[in-house]
This record gives sequence, structure tokens and C-alpha cells, in this order.
Amino acid sequence: WNGRTLEWATASPPALYNFAITPVVHDIDAFMDMKEYGIVPRKPKRYHDVHLPKNTADGFINGALAFVLGFAMVWYIWWLAVLSAVGMLLMIIARSFDDDPHFIVPAADVERIENQRCRQLSAAASNRPAGRTAMPGFLPEV
Repeated sequence: WNGRTLEWATASPPALYNFAITPVVHDIDAFMDMKEYGIVPRKPKRYHDVHLPKNTADGFINGALAFVLGFAMVWYIWWLAVLSAVGMLLMIIARSFDDDPHFIVPAADVERIENQRCRQLSAAASNRPAGRTAMPGFLPEV
């Protein structure tokens, strides 16, 4: 695909997190710059815990309530508009009282996932037909 942006640098299917180590970005097309300049992502000496938000239906519910609010406002259904606006406000207030909105992927799990991905990439590289070359610098060393 010769992708230019960082979403092409993630695994497919992706892990729980996008990147084990946050990439350094200097330009809008960071992945293309990494390929052009031969910047090879190196395996870090140690991984860190990854903090992620917990899954919640709050965004979907607020979106549905906003849709109902818009519908009610267009058609002058005032009771429905007030009801959906109050519902949205209550959802926002309830979410603000959630004291634990995140979960942590331990560094040991991140390392296990990254090592597995590296093994899969190395296996794919060894099965490549003769004459085909990999994208320079993007096969991790195991």
C-alpha cells in the first residue's frame, strides 16, 4: 500500500493498544519519513505499562440522545427535546462520577504481545518468494 501515516505502522489485527512505544513524529507523514530515511524502530530494552480507557456505552447513548434532540428540535416536539437534553446531561454527570475510567495493560503483557508480533513478522519474511524484498527497515529483529 505504501502507506504514509502512522496507522499503517501498527499491527493487523491491532493489539489492545496502538503502539507499545509512542513514536516520535516530526512531520505529518511520519511513517513515510521513517521509510524514506531508513529509520528502523528498535525493540526497547524494557516496556512500560500501557494505560487505556475502559469500554463504555456512554458515547453511543449520548450520540443517540443527541440525534433524538435534533429530531425533536426540527419538528418542534418540545417535550422530547427537553427529555433527551436532560438524558444527555444526566449521562454526562454520571460519567463524571466514574473514578476509575482506565485500565492498565501490564508491561509483561505488552512485551509478550510485541514478541509474538515480531515472531510472526519474521516468519512471514522467511516465507517471502524469491526476488521479493521487504520494506526496508520494518522487519523486527528477534
